[in-house]
Amino acid sequence: MRLSRLAICDIPMHRTGLRTPVLTVTSQMKYGQLPSSPAKHTAVRILNMSKSESPYGAMRSFPGNEAFLRTARNLGISTLQAICELIDNSLDEGANIIRIKIEENGKYLRICVADDGGGIPATIRRHGTEYDGLSYALSFGGRYNGGSPGKIGKFGFGLSSSASCQSLKTEVYTQETHEDDFRYTYVDIDEMIDSRTVRPPSTKPDVPATSDWPQNFDDHGTLVILDKCDSPDRKSVNGMVKYLIPQLGRIYRRYLRADRDIVVNQTEVDPIDPLFLMDQAHN
Repeated sequence: MRLSRLAICDIPMHRTGLRTPVLTVTSQMKYGQLPSSPAKHTAVRILNMSKSESPYGAMRSFPGNEAFLRTARNLGISTLQAICELIDNSLDEGANIIRIKIEENGKYLRICVADDGGGIPATIRRHGTEYDGLSYALSFGGRYNGGSPGKIGKFGFGLSSSASCQSLKTEVYTQETHEDDFRYTYVDIDEMIDSRTVRPPSTKPDVPATSDWPQNFDDHGTLVILDKCDSPDRKSVNGMVKYLIPQLGRIYRRYLRADRDIVVNQTEVDPIDPLFLMDQAHN
């Protein structure tokens, strides 16, 4: 089976039914091949670790090569699904407020998702090795919460697949509550293809622009910037905002009722209950 067809592996996502690409690649297997008899509905982790290090630990590369990067751009993830993946991550990290900003960036849309959650860990220890937490979370299969009970994320594909499919460039800033500085790295698909590398740049301390980081947030949380969305669900900023608000109100109505806040371009999202069962919900 060719690698470009692996996007149809049978693992349903919790919310939309979209099936997530999963592939096993180990040193004993020929690249691009599946195990001899893969069991249906079995998630197998991609193993492609770089020994290069950042100040926070070993860097983890994207799997495969240029062909994988091109394939990752065609997973069929919509803008709504990508934003929901980022919101899921924010909720898993205990965020109370999630602010989404949508603006034009030349011929692209630029989407910022900021939260006041606990941030991505600086270091993640797996299999006896300490990895840079940010590059680990950005890599495919980079699940860092262990698929804990009560967590929405399970397989570690949300951030990486959403970023790769929706945007040519994705930037991530994060800071834990005990840290003094934000950490930053980015994924630029064109840059990686041109340079023939599958590893994001080393994580470094950096501060997000004041226009991107909400002023009423404390100095902890995560900011994900989908900088060059080239296939958005709606082509204009106003169209995207009007489309997102009712969708997010429906999908996250229980969280919104539990005093979590989602704001899209200064408009607070209200819960929408299509079943007419919630008090004080829009229907």
